[in-house]
Amino acid sequence: MLHLFVINPKSFRSTSEVEAVVTEIIQAFSKNHEPYKVYMSRAPRDAIGAINKYVEAAPRGETVRVYAVGGDGILFDCINGIIGLPNAEITNVPYGNSNDFLLSFGERSYPSFSDIQLLAYSPTTETDVLYCGNTHAINCCCIGIEASAILKTASLLNILGKTKVLHRLIPAVYFCGEIIAAIDSGLRRQKYTVIIDGEFFGGVFGVINIGNGSHNAGGRTPQPYALPNDGLLDVILYKSSSVFNALRIVGPYLRGNFEHYPDNFIYRRAKRIEVRSEQPLPIVIDGETFYDTFINVEVMPKAVNFITPPGMTYRTAADEPLGAKLKPRKK
Repeated sequence: MLHLFVINPKSFRSTSEVEAVVTEIIQAFSKNHEPYKVYMSRAPRDAIGAINKYVEAAPRGETVRVYAVGGDGILFDCINGIIGLPNAEITNVPYGNSNDFLLSFGERSYPSFSDIQLLAYSPTTETDVLYCGNTHAINCCCIGIEASAILKTASLLNILGKTKVLHRLIPAVYFCGEIIAAIDSGLRRQKYTVIIDGEFFGGVFGVINIGNGSHNAGGRTPQPYALPNDGLLDVILYKSSSVFNALRIVGPYLRGNFEHYPDNFIYRRAKRIEVRSEQPLPIVIDGETFYDTFINVEVMPKAVNFITPPGMTYRTAADEPLGAKLKPRKK
């Protein structure tokens, strides 16, 4: 078995933290003597080609384990690097501002996924992937107000910088971004045509959330029933109304309580979703951002093997006990 660690240095507060992780990797594999390599990602998507070459160059029949060391962004790159390669497996070693996908294993999943030596010998879980054009993602696709809020939050976090206090402020920063986006009448009044497994929905929608995992935007749980291994995507449409109503609903929606407002939300589970708009719409797929008037999202069942610590399984957010979410480990 071969091991490839893809590290996003931007997920760390300092160079010394990156060096500490590399030292941990060296120590872990000095004991089992299995081949490994460390790749430092320098820009979005630059790791995809490196992963392809490393996996394809592996001896016939050899399995390659790819470790995305950082947040959801580097996990996105690694997913796109291994997709379609049958001898590749993947996992996420959590660092940075956001590791939303790992919360699909429970709110106390981070410590187990932080144990590199444990991951090296852990089993895998067959996991679904979202497919959108030439892009693949493992967690979610957001369109409209929520996508705009994620973009605004990312901008605010860049301004605030990397501090210990920052991680405690992420939920508040995102909530501020959501409020700012909800006030935007252009986003709130956007007209869409949405087709969910052949079922037609036309009208004005402020939010379109397509979830494979249950968490996004720094640990929020808009998709409380989503499971990444059930072969389906969870879809929520928010039927826009007044600014007052949008502000009244945003908090409960982010906590997974959309069912309390049946007049405002449409919920479906599906394999394929088409979305069209009159104007280019903001779209965020696992942190990747673009604008378009059309998007087609499909589920790819059991598309990747996700390395999972023993005893851990996918859980819906609805199954989670109340309590504060653990933050990614910082050394």
